[in-house]
Amino acid sequence: GFLNMVKLVEDLFEDPFEKTYMIRDFCRRTNSKKNIRIAMEYVNALGDLELLRIAIQRGITSNNVKTYEWACVYELVWM
Repeated sequence: GFLNMVKLVEDLFEDPFEKTYMIRDFCRRTNSKKNIRIAMEYVNALGDLELLRIAIQRGITSNNVKTYEWACVYELVWM
């Protein structure tokens, strides 16, 4: 899942820009609704507003009600 991917990226890459790129790319590509929700929680805790915006966009377009609702709540946080 998302957290395992973050751990892997942390272990493989030293450059913070490379880490950020890989995590953002994963968020853009994942089809897992659960991973999108976990990403919103994770990046909100980190304060990464750009990645939060990406996760929110993925959640807003989701056909999963729970993911859509999470995205609406996190959109308020992002504003």
